Amino acid sequence: MVNYGLNLMSLLGIVDVALAIAYLVTAILNAGMRSRLIGGLGIILYIIQGLMAIFILPASGFILLFSGWRLDPVLGFQQFLLHLLLIYLAFKDAFIFGTVSRQSQR
Repeated sequence: MVNYGLNLMSLLGIVDVALAIAYLVTAILNAGMRSRLIGGLGIILYIIQGLMAIFILPASGFILLFSGWRLDPVLGFQQFLLHLLLIYLAFKDAFIFGTVSRQSQR
């Protein structure tokens, strides 16, 4: 029996799955552009980060989608804060890499 409800946690689960797909596409597109900027160790760490995000985001998304309706409000708020932190870090990384790549092109 599969049971799910449509609440904030289920929506965060759907967002996690969508972000994993979007991250996979952007990681493939940006891997070549960033390779000159970050060096050998940076490329290895970037690959590990990409693989972890591609596996962990959909897994946590499906867990939240199918079991998120059972979370109490405190755990739901914790998940929401965790997602805010992830979104902030993603925008920070995009801004830093955008600034570094523009400076290196000059």
